[in-house]
Parts: sequence; C-alpha cells; structure tokens
Amino acid sequence: MADLTDGEKITRLFDNEAKFESFMNSYNSYAASNGEIVESLLTMVQNFKNLYNTIVNRGAWTTGTNYAVNDIFSSSGTWYIVLVQHVSGVFATDLTNKKFEVYQGVTFATLGDSNAASLLGFIQLGANAVTQSIERKLREGAVSPWDFYNGTDMHSAVAACFASSAKKITLAGTDWVITSGITSSVSNRQIWADGGSITANTGSQITALTITGQNTQVSININGNDKIAVGVRFDARGGKLKNSIITNIKGVTGFAAGVYFNNVPGSVKQCDITNVIGTSNGIFGDGIGSARAVLFFTDHDIEDGKCIVKDCYFDYVEGDDGDIVHFQGNSASGFYYKMNGLLDNCFMKNADRRFVKAQCSEVTISNNIIKQVAGVLSGNGNDVGCINAFLGNNIKIINNNIETVSAFNGIQVTGDAARVLDNIEIFKNNVKADNNVTAIYVEYINTGEIEKNNINGGSNGIGAGYCKPGFKICNNNINGGATSTGYDITLTSTNDGIHVFGNTSNDNGNRLYMLFNNCPNAKVYGNTNYGSTSAMIRPTASAAGSMYWDNTNYSSSPTYAIPSLTDIANQIIFNGNNLGTGGTGGYGGKTVFVKGNP
Repeated sequence: MADLTDGEKITRLFDNEAKFESFMNSYNSYAASNGEIVESLLTMVQNFKNLYNTIVNRGAWTTGTNYAVNDIFSSSGTWYIVLVQHVSGVFATDLTNKKFEVYQGVTFATLGDSNAASLLGFIQLGANAVTQSIERKLREGAVSPWDFYNGTDMHSAVAACFASSAKKITLAGTDWVITSGITSSVSNRQIWADGGSITANTGSQITALTITGQNTQVSININGNDKIAVGVRFDARGGKLKNSIITNIKGVTGFAAGVYFNNVPGSVKQCDITNVIGTSNGIFGDGIGSARAVLFFTDHDIEDGKCIVKDCYFDYVEGDDGDIVHFQGNSASGFYYKMNGLLDNCFMKNADRRFVKAQCSEVTISNNIIKQVAGVLSGNGNDVGCINAFLGNNIKIINNNIETVSAFNGIQVTGDAARVLDNIEIFKNNVKADNNVTAIYVEYINTGEIEKNNINGGSNGIGAGYCKPGFKICNNNINGGATSTGYDITLTSTNDGIHVFGNTSNDNGNRLYMLFNNCPNAKVYGNTNYGSTSAMIRPTASAAGSMYWDNTNYSSSPTYAIPSLTDIANQIIFNGNNLGTGGTGGYGGKTVFVKGNP
C-alpha cells in the first residue's frame, strides 16, 4: 500500500471493512495481547471512516490551496468533493486526475442514514418545476403495512399503517392477516389492494375494516375466512368501494354483511361480493339470521347524497333473512325515508330470501340480472319477491331480467292501508317464474303502472290488490307456460277503478283466464288473448261498474265465463269486443249490457 495515495488507501480500507468486522466477531478465542490487535485494527478503520465521512465546506475553489479528503468547494455554480488530499493546481487538470468530483450531496455513509432521502434532490419535468427532496416525494406516495412490519406481527403492521396520517395506503401485493378489526379515520384517504388482501384470523363478531374518515375511496380484497361479521363498514359520508373482492363473511353469532353503510350515503361499484352467511340473533330484532351482501341504512331522508350499487357481481347470501342488496330506510310512521338509491347493471344469484329489498322511498332498480338456482338455497321468501319494495314512494323497477323458483315472487311492491304508494313504475322487465309464484304482484298503489313487461310462467302473471284509479296494467306480454294453472292477470276485490289495457296473453297451457276481475269499476280495453284453452275475462260479482271494450279473444274457450244472474252486480258493460270462436259463455240477463259485441 506504500505506493497508494491516501484516498486510495481509504477506499481500500472501506472495501475491507466487512472483513475486519468479521475478523473481530470471530476472534473470541484469540488471546494474543488480550485482543488488542483486533481492537487496534478496528480503531484504525474507524479513524479512517471518521476522516472520510467528515465533510468540510471550503467555499469557493482557489488554486494553491491544501484540500483534504471530503472537503467540498464550489466552482462556477457546481459543488465538488475532494477524493484525494492535494494542493490545488490547475482546476481542469486536477478534475481529470480525479482529485475531486461533482458532489451529489451524500457520501458512502450518509446514503444508509435514516435521513438520507432528505439530502437527495428531485425536480419534476415541466415548466416552472422546483426542486424537492426525494423524502418529500416518497411521502406523497402510498404507505403500506410493510413500513411497519417487524417480520412477525402482521396485524400490528396493518393497524399501524391505517392509524398513520397517510392519505394513500397500499396492501402492496401481500396477504395481511388480521386478528381484530381495523379502523381508518383519515378523511380523503385512498386505500388500494394493489394485488394484496386482508384475511381474518379471529373468532370474534368483528368488522374487518371500519371507515370513519369522510370521502374515503377503498379498493380492497377481504377474505373473512368465515370468521368476521362485516367486511367493510362506512360510518362517514362520501365512502366509495370500487374494484373490490369481499368473500366468506359469516356472522358467527348473528348479523353478517359484506358492505355496510351506516346512516351515510356512498357507493359500491365493480365489486365481487360472495358467500355472506348470517346466523341467529340478527340485528333486525327478529331473532333470525340476517345476512346482506350490501346494506344501506338510514334513519332520515338522504337529500344531499346517493346510495349506489353498480356493475357488481353477487353470489350466495344465506340466512333466514338473507338478502343481497338492502336499502333500509324504516320510519316509525309515514312513508319510509328517501334513499336516493340506485341499483344498476349487477348480476345476482342465490339469495335465501330476497335479491333486492327496497325498504325506502326514491330508489331505481334497473338493468340487473337476477337468477335463483334451484336447489342451492332453500328459499325463505314465501311472501316476498326477488325484488321486494314496500312502504316507499317513487320506486322504479326497470329492464331487469329475473329468473325465479319456488317461494320467490319475481317483483313485489306493497304499501299498506295508511300508506298508499305513488309513482310506482314497473317497466320492461323480463320475468321467468315457475308455477309456484306470481311474476309481478303489487298492493296499495295509488299511481303508477306495470307496463311493457315480458312474463313467462308463474302460477299468476300479474296480481294487484288495494290499488286505485291512478294505477295501470298495460302493454304487457304474458306467457303462462304448459303447466301454469292460475291467471295471467288477477285483480282482487280490494282494487277500485284500475285500468287494464293493451296486454297480450300467449298461454299454451292450463291458464284459467287471461283476466280474473274481482274488483269494481275496472276499465278493461284493448287486450288480446291468444291462449289455446284459457278464457279471456272472468268478472265476478264484485266487478260492479266495470267496463270492457275493444278486447279480442282467439281462444277456443269462452270469452266471458260469468256466473249466474244472482251473482252478478249491475252495470257490468261489454262493448265493441271481438268474442272470437269462444262465444260469450252466457251473460245471464239484463244486468249486463252487451251492446256492440259481435
């Protein structure tokens, strides 16, 4: 080493530093000079390191100056650091001979320091950009549980990460195991899966992730592992769940939900939510297993936000009260609360009770595909529908495709005696039902319509009760199927003055009547029956004041199967109808006006 410069000697010693440290650590049995040889070597190395790592600012460069290693100086706006001790001569010559080089702001030692990133500069491309430190740029990016992971405790790393003040959190491609619930309280935060996930490993009735910070955007994958009750719960406004997968949620001792918006609006978009199971003692006070893939709950009208579920995939929600999407806006009195809700373009299959429960006012359910697969779940919905809305005004059910099996009506909308509903629109839906259900059923409707729906099967096609003159059943196409034994349209005695027009029956089986009319003051006109054997219209004694005109029958069965004179109320009027080959079936005397019927 005699021929080496001081700088080269220092470099050589740094290259061998690891060897010296290893030598010291393995020298437990060496007894010469009581270890003084090792100690002397380490002292020498440290002295050289101290010399090398000590930076001295010498100001502007001047010729004829004695510069030491790690001195820094400036020249023409650029800073340089001395590599070799020397007396400065010609600047260009010394630079060529590598006696100094451009100073980058750090040395060998400071690069590994915890504050090193604060010493490194960064400037963004573009006009008027200013220099920032690498430290600041990194902190503008996402924080992950890796920043807090000690190598053994995943849960603590996740909890610390979400407890930080970071605006962006990433799971960074890792499956993180949690043993209790995690809370995110920072507003305007973004949470990304980035190929990572959260898996539960707990037997408690917990929520995996609770959001208490406003305007939080979440894209996350959660595997409940059948050990947690709720996947994600939003307790603050503006929550958005998107591009997420939530699965295997089980209420160990009660209620279960994939996503739960607690008294706040928000949105769920482009998510897959599957395998949600509720057991006994659900939160709805009924002591049964309540399960929801998505639950929006409110105890007030939502006027300044929306409750949205869009472009999602749902499969398998089990429980005595198992619904896929539930808009819950119960009110102790009056109509149920306004939810400003939208359920659009989702695929749903296999619910234990309802696919959609709209327990609110102001919701649109549109463009969804709903399929109950026979034999997958038992079905506990004897008096409910695949889409079930009740006690709320301004309900729109539009352009859905529904395939239902036993115990599931296709669409059901109901009010009650104190809350007769307005603005109910059931429009352009396709409903395929088996012979145990009614495809579309409504009760207590003041204004609205069942219009342009296509119905296949069902014990009844369309049923209505307690409806008022402002309600219409019109322009529907109804196909009863080979084994259907009910009615295409059935009106109970509790209706009054509703309009039924433009409907077409194409039954090829055992339907009894296209229209079974047991209500007063009905206006029935422009309907057509192509059924092979079904009679067209069957008014009963309760159909007083009803009018029938411009209806056409192509069935071989009687057009009007009317009971005896003693059972018929006065003022049932038939006018301008085409009876076809089926004949009249007997009107039964002067109480029925038959003017104009061919």
